[in-house]
Amino acid sequence: MHYRMRDGLSWCVSEGRAVFLDLESDRYFRLGLEDDRAFQTWVQSGEANMLDPAGLVRTGVLVPCSAPQPPLAMTRVTMPLVDLADEAGTRAHIVDIMHGLLAQCQAARAIRRGALAKLVGGIRAGRTPPPTCDPEAAVRRIATAFASTPLSFRKSGQCLPRALAAHAMCRRSGVVPTLVFGVRVAPFAAHCWLQFGSHIVVGDLEQARMFTPILAVP
Repeated sequence: MHYRMRDGLSWCVSEGRAVFLDLESDRYFRLGLEDDRAFQTWVQSGEANMLDPAGLVRTGVLVPCSAPQPPLAMTRVTMPLVDLADEAGTRAHIVDIMHGLLAQCQAARAIRRGALAKLVGGIRAGRTPPPTCDPEAAVRRIATAFASTPLSFRKSGQCLPRALAAHAMCRRSGVVPTLVFGVRVAPFAAHCWLQFGSHIVVGDLEQARMFTPILAVP
């Protein structure tokens, strides 16, 4: 009997513990200590050295398969170094601010209506836009617009709709950024930000550095 990771899961190791994001059920979860050790052994050494595959099957992390399959790689992204919101040297265009507010409202409605898996699937299935001649200028303009939105649109709990909205604006501008979901263990928390190379478009550089990436969606 061989095993593979169940579809719809992504994972990372934060503070020594494996953390999973299940897109289908819209939840983050961790394993018990024994199952955590078994999973990390499988990831590092292969199923021949796995401590208890039955336990990982019971948790829903692994499913049986007919042939050996390598573990799904842990999510990795470029280390963010620059927060474009902090580098905004010009005033935002009012049209960009209005587009950002509209996009954020649309993203918030989409989050209330549908599961995270549907939103991520829509992004992945989206058509790649024609490249812009100056992608850095485009993302700087979008970052400046979101940095200029009213405080009520930047309060705690708005990280996902803001990141989704900025992602949509980037794609319309011919730029393909990365939507990053991150977690931390103690205390448990999750965060979402938008990144272009090593540049944070929305999501706050210092805050993003406090989280381990668990899912990255271009």
